[in-house]
This record gives sequence, C-alpha cells and structure tokens, in this order.
Amino acid sequence: MEQPLVIKLESARGEMMNSLQLIQSKYNFPACILDGILSQILSEIRAEEKIELINANNQILQKINENSKKGEK
Repeated sequence: MEQPLVIKLESARGEMMNSLQLIQSKYNFPACILDGILSQILSEIRAEEKIELINANNQILQKINENSKKGEK
C-alpha cells in the first residue's frame, strides 16, 4: 500500500532538514551561507518546474491534435 502524500511530504522534509544539518556541521557554514545555497537551489527547482509544466502542456496539446486528426478521417 502506498503511503499518503502527507506522510511522504513530511518524511522528505525531515530528510532534507537532517541533510542540511549534516552539511552545516561538515562545512561549518553559518545559517546565512545555507540561506544563499538554498535560494540558488530553489531557483533551479522553480526553473525545472516551469519546464515540467511546459512539457505537460505540450503533451496535452499533442494528444488533442492527434485526436482531432483522427476525427478528420
């Protein structure tokens, strides 16, 4: 049985926080440096999100075009 989304989200969040704490300790970074790193990572994730949305829209448009071509025949 697959876990509910809320459990997956909280588990992922916890793992990310643990990873951040390990990185902060390993490299002895202050919070302000982690803030900058996370801001850059978030920017990259948002760019990926836009690409995923464009690709999803393109797939929908492609299916619509294929279905309309089938309807023309």
